[in-house]
Amino acid sequence: PEVGVTVVPRAEHPGYAMIYQDIENDQQTFSIFALLIFVGAVAAAFNLTARMVEAQRREIGIAMALGVPRRRISVRPLLVAAQIGLLGVALGVLVGWVISDAMRRMLEGFFPLPVWVTSFQPGAFATAAAIGFVAPFAAAAYPVWRAVRVRPIEAIRPAHLTRRVRMRWWRVPPRPGNTFRRLPMRNLARAPRRTLLTALGIASAIAVLTSLLGMIDSFLRTIDIGEREILAGQADRVLVSFDGMYPAGAPEVAAVLASPTVERVEASLAVPARLATAEGGFEVIVGLTDLKGSAWLPSIAERLPDGSAGIIISRKAAGDLGVGPG
Repeated sequence: PEVGVTVVPRAEHPGYAMIYQDIENDQQTFSIFALLIFVGAVAAAFNLTARMVEAQRREIGIAMALGVPRRRISVRPLLVAAQIGLLGVALGVLVGWVISDAMRRMLEGFFPLPVWVTSFQPGAFATAAAIGFVAPFAAAAYPVWRAVRVRPIEAIRPAHLTRRVRMRWWRVPPRPGNTFRRLPMRNLARAPRRTLLTALGIASAIAVLTSLLGMIDSFLRTIDIGEREILAGQADRVLVSFDGMYPAGAPEVAAVLASPTVERVEASLAVPARLATAEGGFEVIVGLTDLKGSAWLPSIAERLPDGSAGIIISRKAAGDLGVGPG
């Protein structure tokens, strides 16, 4: 008797949902960023090794003309590709460990849990290292395989003549005008594969940068809007929450109301509630506020007629519920 009890399943507890259910959304976000960075890195490795093999095209053709086996010719550029992959993996694992340690410290400060288990995860790092080595190495093996498959006479020919034969479909038709105006476009069209790979790497970096900046900007803007709405132009406003419900004349409430450090005080009541429609709902905290004489008033976009009763909710909540004023 005289005791209220609320039973909340673990999956619906706000603390549980904040820590565990949000992990899936965070994982998807981090996976998208990792994929964009990975695509840019593979494109850069492919472009680098392709340029390296292309620079040694005549040497490869001469070696094939002298009878050197193609396998021996492929060893040197493949070893360079392996070095690039191993250095990238080593630096990636090191930087990844530093970032994960910084993330762990941030999460420990953000979620003050009594026990934290953050042991090193060798499986995750080994998987990332294996993928990070195989993908750039495979991207580097393709131009090497392509270079040793051509005839020696074609490999010895100058590179621009070879491109003109193979990339005839990409040729820019001659147009009247200044040579300096046509030169940039012809340079881009001279090696379309290299141009596309370079554009892909730059696009991946820009996509990651704009996504991170946009996400941070949205987060900060949300905080600024909430802070501006809560303070309502009063930067020194303070909210005092009790551990339970007390009458207005209780000693705990009287002590706060009689504090000499404040200019104006107002007692209010906040109770848990649930807003729901036939499609669904969510938990809220309903605060009782005098809309005429309160020390703090929310920004009301659409007012109800005088004398009508109702609950003031945000535009976002109204949109989620599919309701309007009334």
